[in-house]
Amino acid sequence: MKLKAIVVSAGVWAWLAPLAAQAVRTVPLDSAAMAYSPSRNQLYVAVAERAAQYPRSVTAVNPLSGAIGASLPLEAEAWTLAVTTDERYLYAGMVGGLITRIDLRTFTRDLTISTAPTGLQDRIIVEIHPFPDRPTSFVASVVGWDGLDPGAAVLAV
Repeated sequence: MKLKAIVVSAGVWAWLAPLAAQAVRTVPLDSAAMAYSPSRNQLYVAVAERAAQYPRSVTAVNPLSGAIGASLPLEAEAWTLAVTTDERYLYAGMVGGLITRIDLRTFTRDLTISTAPTGLQDRIIVEIHPFPDRPTSFVASVVGWDGLDPGAAVLAV
């Protein structure tokens, strides 16, 4: 198989996957993060808050055609995305310490939790790792805006 590249936001971020097609497609989305679901053949893009189209959303992209699909607005800008191994859920880690779980069967949010103490919205979720055998459980990394915060780990089971 040849590698196919989907270039999102004019080369700022690139996603590579072993796909049969040979073309390179440019998708006009200003992305902050991406995740891929092989069984659904969908690339999920966390669109930046500053974007002209679909700002502060998770937007589906067909990696073969580059066509933009469904878009789901979020409470805040997502900085990280993760698809569960069973590909039922997509987790989005956001500014403000928020984590949203999206049910990929319906492309709707079914859970949002806050990791930030009340009044402290200067947190960012920078990583999410769903458990391989428990798609409703995950571990996430949280850091502060100022870069001086040592961060924390969040475990949800």
